[in-house]
Amino acid sequence: MIFRIDLKHFLTEAIDYFSMEDLISMEYCIISSKICNGSRSTHVGRFSELYPNTESIYQYELTGDIKVLEKMYFDMVDTNDRSKDRISNHYHNIMYRTFINPLLNHFNVMIVCDEAENPYVTVICEYLKQKFEIEVIDLNELFTKGKVGPLYIDRDKIRDKAVDIRRNAVKAEINSQKQTEGGRSKLLATMTKKEKVAELKKYGVDAKSYSVDELDEALDAEWVDEVKGIL
Repeated sequence: MIFRIDLKHFLTEAIDYFSMEDLISMEYCIISSKICNGSRSTHVGRFSELYPNTESIYQYELTGDIKVLEKMYFDMVDTNDRSKDRISNHYHNIMYRTFINPLLNHFNVMIVCDEAENPYVTVICEYLKQKFEIEVIDLNELFTKGKVGPLYIDRDKIRDKAVDIRRNAVKAEINSQKQTEGGRSKLLATMTKKEKVAELKKYGVDAKSYSVDELDEALDAEWVDEVKGIL
């Protein structure tokens, strides 16, 4: 499940509502300019890139119209493309890693913001609903009204909606790993023999007759070490 809550309700309600096991096992996604993360836990991350940009916040504060904020946020996400080879949308990659993949793998995620930032999280949740069929459970509403409307999570539908996003997110992650020595070493450990032969061919090495150990040794010398000269 994916939940949303502001820090006030988390401190006064959620820590009593959820069991200690639930709280410890949950993934926390901080979307806030006010809440800091000490980076002491791998279960807590601060995702400032998902925060609405300055212009959309200004227009929302100027008009008080959340639909204005929503439109500008949707435009910001859907028109973004930072990858040189245009394989993916930067925001979609973050959303996949932060929300979609954990949800499909049955991990709970808690979006946390400051009380004043609730409208910003509202538009993010609306985007997840419209784009990926993801319903976010509003714990602020639960603790205020005592109930939240009936929700049903159709993981098959979410998976279908996110299939292209998943492929692009994986490609983007691989491209990112290729830029570092450590990343290439990790990729080397997951590559098939055919992939290793194809990679060495790019360096003019005919490795069809190589053993697995010989392939690894050659790739470590040609492919992994290459990054040392780049960094």
